[in-house]
Formats: sequence, structure tokens, C-alpha cells
Amino acid sequence: MRKSQQSALRRLAVTTLVTLASAVTAVTTQAAYIVNATEVGGDVVFAGSGSLDTSAWFELVPITLQTGVNASESIFAGPPATTRLYEFPTNFAGPTSIGPGTTFNGYDAGTGDVTGLRFVDQNLYTPNGYVSGAALQGTSTLNSTTFANIGLTPGTYEWTWGSGASADSYTLNVGAVPIPAAAWLFGSGLLGLVGVARRRARA
Repeated sequence: MRKSQQSALRRLAVTTLVTLASAVTAVTTQAAYIVNATEVGGDVVFAGSGSLDTSAWFELVPITLQTGVNASESIFAGPPATTRLYEFPTNFAGPTSIGPGTTFNGYDAGTGDVTGLRFVDQNLYTPNGYVSGAALQGTSTLNSTTFANIGLTPGTYEWTWGSGASADSYTLNVGAVPIPAAAWLFGSGLLGLVGVARRRARA
């Protein structure tokens, strides 16, 4: 294979990798707000990020609460803080539990922004003064425990509400974080590119 061909092939491979990274990011951030729960070093860690459209929400009620998780009631991310309660508009849909647990487990540590979803009564919590569409990011940790101990069932859970331009969602991944379909598509293309390069090199 000529050097010019090898160089062109390398440039194409780099471009494919960049596109893959961009696609993964773009698909991951399509959902309004995502919380990934993982077991790390003997602890359970919740990491949330994204944004929420609050334009169609109503009845703002400031409250102070303890962040935590209850498989039959609610899921939060972030540290304890003063928050503002927004009651959902119509068309709320989603699971009514995320496992067999019935006990509230308060987080041992947390950072960033408080967000939460009480699916038992269809309420959402955001930081006090939150501006619709602004970026949110928060983490929480339960020390020395497992999904089984707190009654969480591994899987993906999604809640949706609103309609039209105000439609939004909150997704919880318990366990393995799903890889977006676009990542598989670009990954397959990259593997094919490597195969072509090898065949040309042998020719």
C-alpha cells in the first residue's frame, strides 16, 4: 500500500472515531435527564445529568428534604438541599416501582445539583431557582451496600410527561449502562475499515 493511501486511511479512521464519540454523546443526551446507578467498590453510586423542561409545570412549592432512594416511591441524585417541588402536567407515564424495596435509604454523600422523581405521586424536584432547560449534574453515594440490599432491580426505567414542545423524560439505569445504537453502528463501520486496511496491506 502506498504511503499516501495509508495516510488517507488513517485520516478516515480518526474521523470515524471522532464521529463515534460525537454520536455516543448526542444519543446519550437526547433523554432529558438520566441517572446511572452502579455498584462501585462496595458502594452504590447514583450519577445524574441532563436538563429538564419546566415550562409546562405548575404549583411551585419550596421544601427541604433528604435525598435518597426508595424502590417503591422515589429516586434522587445530589446532596441534601433546599429544593422546589414542581407537580407534573398531564400525560405522566412510567413504572410505579424500581424493585421490591420499601425502605427509604438516605444518601451518605452527594455533590452537585439535587434532582428527584417521586413516581408514587408524580412529583419532580429540582434545585431552588432552577431555570428551565439549564444543565443539571449531581452524584450520590450509599456506603457499604448493594442493589439487592436496598431492593433495586437492575434494568432501565423511564418516566415521561407533557406533550408537544413540553414533552420530557427522566430515565434511571440500574446496573449496566446501555450503549446507544449509534455507537454500535459506527463501531461496526470502524471495524470494517480496519479489515479493509489489512486486506490492502497484504495485497
